[in-house]
Amino acid sequence: RLINLLPDDVKAFLVDDNEGVGVCNHINHLAPRAINLAGLLSVKEACAMIGGADIVISNDSHFAHIASALNKHLMVFLSDNNFEKNRPMGPRTVVLKSNSPEHKCTPNSSSEGCFCIASIPAESIYNAIVKHILPDLEKNKTIQPIPV
Repeated sequence: RLINLLPDDVKAFLVDDNEGVGVCNHINHLAPRAINLAGLLSVKEACAMIGGADIVISNDSHFAHIASALNKHLMVFLSDNNFEKNRPMGPRTVVLKSNSPEHKCTPNSSSEGCFCIASIPAESIYNAIVKHILPDLEKNKTIQPIPV
């Protein structure tokens, strides 16, 4: 739903390795305007895509760490497990983690960690981007928060 909340002139790309193709296909089914490049790019090409992005929204993956290293605006979703040890560091990194105001986590009983990112309301993510990231992006000053 988050992609569908973005203004029409904002391009959304889905980038992941071969293991994430299924998830990206599902997201693309829900938000057909997204351009699905999952499994189609080399690491070098994915890095170039990230380097050209204004904002990167990611789970805790190697792509989130690349975005942070490239000093990109990054909204990343993390569990509490090894949070301080594994989180992407960077002045433009905003973290939504379990038990944050934007995310009330219910751990999956069959796995370690938090696997409930889908439970975060898209409006909360969008509003966190507006609050924490967009003030630094002059070209997006007209975007307004959406009531939750």
